[in-house]
Parts: sequence; structure tokens; C-alpha cells
Amino acid sequence: MKYPSREIKAKLGINFKYHFLRHTYGTLMAEMNTPTHLLCNQMGHGHIHTTQRYYIAVSKSGIEILQGNLNCL
Repeated sequence: MKYPSREIKAKLGINFKYHFLRHTYGTLMAEMNTPTHLLCNQMGHGHIHTTQRYYIAVSKSGIEILQGNLNCL
């Protein structure tokens, strides 16, 4: 797996690591409101706190949903 990433870096000048794909997956799943315990399982984390630390973050779409919910009160 390391060889293709070296090719991408050399030919395209892109700083690419396969771990970036994992992080993107976790972030997108979190933004789609995947329950934390399921995301934790999918990411293979031993503790839910790890998932919360890295993937449950405040996003623009999350803030917009929160504002919409608050306006409905």
C-alpha cells in the first residue's frame, strides 16, 4: 500500500496518506449523525471518548441544524 501512495506523491505532488481516507470516512459519518456508539465500532476505537475527540466536532452543517431546531422552539 505504501508504493501507490509514493507514486501519487511523486507524480501529482499531493501529500496523500491512506489514513486521510479513514479520517474522511469518520468525519462524514459523524456529520450524517451516525450514533456515536456505532461510529466508535466502525472506527475500531476501544473507547467512545476517542471517537468523540476526533470525529464528533462542530461543523457548519451541524450549527445550521442546531439553529433550525432552536428556531422551531
